[in-house]
Amino acid sequence: MDSTLLAGIFGLVGSIIGGLCSYYGIKKATDDNIRAQQVRIKQEKDLNKKASARIIYIDLFTAIREIIRVRRGDRGAPHNISAARDFSVHIANLSNHLSFEEMVLINKLYGLVEKIRLDIINSSFISSPDEKIRFSSDLLGQELFGDRFAEVAKRTDYRAIDREFLIASMKEDYGRLFNKIKDLAI
Repeated sequence: MDSTLLAGIFGLVGSIIGGLCSYYGIKKATDDNIRAQQVRIKQEKDLNKKASARIIYIDLFTAIREIIRVRRGDRGAPHNISAARDFSVHIANLSNHLSFEEMVLINKLYGLVEKIRLDIINSSFISSPDEKIRFSSDLLGQELFGDRFAEVAKRTDYRAIDREFLIASMKEDYGRLFNKIKDLAI
């Protein structure tokens, strides 16, 4: 056999082997990169879920603390009530873990908190500032605790809130929801 032909055949076989090795090497590196990105995305979603659950939990317990304080008549009306302005993003971050009904309940609570916040902003604090704020606070309290709100407010020191007592005192659907959010935050 001619040495030129033999060199060409070896060159062709070497190119094919090199091409296949290169293809499989690149494919493996790409697959590893995709897997690493998927793991990172999953970790980031988990962190977002936990952060959103914590924000919702803290926002709503802060509001509960303030409505209890208003109900008890301690120190007059609150000067402000804080809640995440982008709460819908936090609810969406939990959408894979909550039912539609649970998301509606959270949204409803944020709406009531926002009403209290707007009542505080629009209050002049000169002529009966507590009336609208007390009414809005009672709406939120009734939504969460039903007819037990007055008794819960009376038995609760707003400075040292016993979250377990409050959750146990809530209407059943809200109690389950708060426990679920607490678990998602961990």
